[in-house]
Amino acid sequence: MYNKKLYLLLSFLLGLAFHKGYAQYKISGILADTAGMTNMAYTSVSIMNMGDSVLQDFTRADEAGRFVLNVRQKGTYFIRYAHPMFTSFIADLQVKEENTYVDTVHMLSLHNLLEAFVVRDVRPITIKGDTVEYTADSFKVREFANVDELLKRLPGIEVDKNGKITAHGKKVEKMLVDGDEFFSDDPAVLAKMLRASAVDKVQVFDNKSETAKLTGVDDGEQIRTINLTLKESAKQGYFGKIEAGAGLPDFYQGQTMINAYRKKQKFTAFAIGSNTNKVGLGWADEDRFGGGGRSFSENDDGTYSASQTMEPGLSGMDGNFGGQGLPRTINGGVHYDNKFGKENVNNYAVDYRINSNGTRGYQNTHTQYVMPDTQYVSDSKYAFDRQSLSNAVAAKTELKPDSLNTFIIRVNGSMNHSRSNSTTQSSNSNMDGALLNESDNRTDGTADNYKATADINYSRKMKKAGRALVLNFNGSYNKNIGENNFESNSNFYVNNTELHYNQLKKDSSMNYSGGLTLTYSEPLIKDKLFLTANASSKYLGDQSRLSTFDKEPGGAANFNESFSTDMDYSVFTNTVGSFLRYTGKPWNLYGGLKLASTQYRNTNNFTDTRFSRDYLNFFPTASVTYNKSRNTRASLWYNGSSQQPSVGQIQVVVRNNDPLNVRIGNPDLTQEFRHNFRGSYNSYKMISEQSTYISANVGIVQNAFSESRTISPEGVNTFQAINIDGNWNAGFWGYQSFKIRPLKTNISVGLSGNYNVNNTLLNNIRNRSENISAGPNLGLDYYSDTGWVFDFNVSANYNANRNTVNTGARTNLISMQQRLDLSYQFRTGLVIGLENNWRYRQKMDANDKYNNVFISNLFIQQSLLKDRSLQLRLEGNDLFNNNVGVSRNNFNNTITDTDYSTIKRYFMFVVTWNFTQKKTGGTAAPASDTEIN
Repeated sequence: MYNKKLYLLLSFLLGLAFHKGYAQYKISGILADTAGMTNMAYTSVSIMNMGDSVLQDFTRADEAGRFVLNVRQKGTYFIRYAHPMFTSFIADLQVKEENTYVDTVHMLSLHNLLEAFVVRDVRPITIKGDTVEYTADSFKVREFANVDELLKRLPGIEVDKNGKITAHGKKVEKMLVDGDEFFSDDPAVLAKMLRASAVDKVQVFDNKSETAKLTGVDDGEQIRTINLTLKESAKQGYFGKIEAGAGLPDFYQGQTMINAYRKKQKFTAFAIGSNTNKVGLGWADEDRFGGGGRSFSENDDGTYSASQTMEPGLSGMDGNFGGQGLPRTINGGVHYDNKFGKENVNNYAVDYRINSNGTRGYQNTHTQYVMPDTQYVSDSKYAFDRQSLSNAVAAKTELKPDSLNTFIIRVNGSMNHSRSNSTTQSSNSNMDGALLNESDNRTDGTADNYKATADINYSRKMKKAGRALVLNFNGSYNKNIGENNFESNSNFYVNNTELHYNQLKKDSSMNYSGGLTLTYSEPLIKDKLFLTANASSKYLGDQSRLSTFDKEPGGAANFNESFSTDMDYSVFTNTVGSFLRYTGKPWNLYGGLKLASTQYRNTNNFTDTRFSRDYLNFFPTASVTYNKSRNTRASLWYNGSSQQPSVGQIQVVVRNNDPLNVRIGNPDLTQEFRHNFRGSYNSYKMISEQSTYISANVGIVQNAFSESRTISPEGVNTFQAINIDGNWNAGFWGYQSFKIRPLKTNISVGLSGNYNVNNTLLNNIRNRSENISAGPNLGLDYYSDTGWVFDFNVSANYNANRNTVNTGARTNLISMQQRLDLSYQFRTGLVIGLENNWRYRQKMDANDKYNNVFISNLFIQQSLLKDRSLQLRLEGNDLFNNNVGVSRNNFNNTITDTDYSTIKRYFMFVVTWNFTQKKTGGTAAPASDTEIN
């Protein structure tokens, strides 16, 4: 007993000494109510490390509101005060002495706050159901910066050099302003049109169809969307900018933009001209402005759609520029929208766009084909010059005659005229360098495209909550007219033959469609379980004419039926489906099945032959979502769909535009079935400002559409669509970001990977190709209002390819890309910045070139006037003239290297004036926001 007591006493003394030795720094203070000036008993008080947010001590205030905390060492901490009846807040604290006293902390009651202020949630990131929301002011940008600069600073969002936006691993296809479409919701337009300072929130979500949003039933139509909610202060007066720049050698850019607001009215206009591609807009306008021909394909819901593919040289220029060639662009547009009626529930919007685009350049391609017992190579040199002029209008109105009925009407129309000419020189040879064939093709022509679409949506909400009826009608019209001169000379050296064409091709097509969908939603358990049923019918018709004439030396032209077509298509589809949706806390469940019956008819008017097929497709879907908390969400999703072969796969129209590559149809082709699995996890921790995004997907295809390629001894490729089993893919994308407060630095780490298995036939031998691509990503971001701005990103990628046709021809490739944006802003308004990009790719062989490219851009900018709204900027693009257009692609049994013309070094002087006029009056917004938990 004596030994036991002595042991306990020594343990107590040692423990006390240990505690005194390490808990040497004491923090004390007192809490009070700001309104009643009374003490705050039992308030929760916690202290955490500034760097890693690790909890150091925790206590509750006593009856007098006093509290005492202990930490083990000096340093920077932050203290969190929380009480259920008062606002919670966080304060920084510097601990330097053994005893630190915190001045009286005045707590603000929620009751008084709600009476006196408009309460705003200012968490940097919030997850609300399917939506990830960013508070714009939590991510600082330069004065007068556009939205695209703001998006670059948001965790999980990327903006590439061409303006394309990716959010949480998926391309953003639509951007809205306050939930409304704006310039046909083109993300590139909005990102450059609006100022970051005008944005209150940035919301990222998967947008659904009007029917799905009105009924709450997921119909499978989802596209990644960003919605920008504007500050009320930005909806008064007008703002914009005027920019003009000129440089050497022969480069220019200019733009004028204005955004004006008057009560509930909004007006926007812009005009842009450039040959640098820095201010070109419209990368998402291909469908609205592009010309092109037609082919049928089936959508996931069992309905058919048509797209146009004309002869080379006929398709319209869509205004996009992906870095190949030298661009010339002039764009302009106006937008007007207005809200009216009681509580402004009715609205309408009108857009007009005009695009004049041109691109000229070259593209050289070297392709190595891996064969079962040998290899051969294909080389081509392609030169082009394309121009187009497009006009487009769009209008939308939403009418709510009462609280139960809603009409939404959309109409769009466009015209496009394009001109194109190109030359292609191609050849195939064996690995010893002996030529198998050569071909020289020339095309020049014009094309005109006319489009019109209409969509009318009526919804009726019943008095019983959750009961709704939605009726939708949509129709479309698309007409294409083109004329093309085509010359081709081909030599086949194995059998010593030649093939020559000198032809005139006249191409015309017209397709039209109309569809009606009825959806009904019924609540089975109030606010919990819902049943939805829908039915739809859609008709699509198409007329396609291609007339080919052989030119004779005297100028005569003889009709060539072998390379001409006259076909009529029609597709009639009926679908029915039912779905169950459960909404609860924390689980959301969804599942259902849709059936589609399709009748397809095709008539060849030349041969008076008819082809018909009837299909029955089914589409199961299910999803599970777990909302652990407001800022943490996980979901699993499954979708199964059958897809029918396209017209082009079954009955290929014979075309001779590429004599070395010939396609034939496969009337025995049957449908494939796809199983798609997807999972995601989103989380945001407010105190540590740590965000996590994880997504994974698996796709398995039964009876998949694939390709059979037969290569003749003369080196001619013959392609045919086939069905095959064994194709599947998997992908992973992960991202995490956190903030180091003492360094004012954001750090992001990411990891992504993909695995693809693709089976084909090569000279009737089954070839299984496997591709693995994986790599990490690291980003560092530091920002200050005056001083340094540092943005660094590095990513590495490992790519491995192998195939069973030639197991010895494996490709393992390591590549790396680094980007460093560094600038310093002086208090005088002078900014000096450097932008560096380094691309490295492992050499494949001794002849591999341009695998190590370093590009450096420099700018010097001076802001003038009292508000610094006038900016003078001198910039140098690609200082060392290293920019080269190169790419390498490994797929199945081919390795393709491409080099192309692109913009290189130039210097430019730019003058920019940012103007703003805000109306006065009204109630001012609070000077600061209050965070409430």
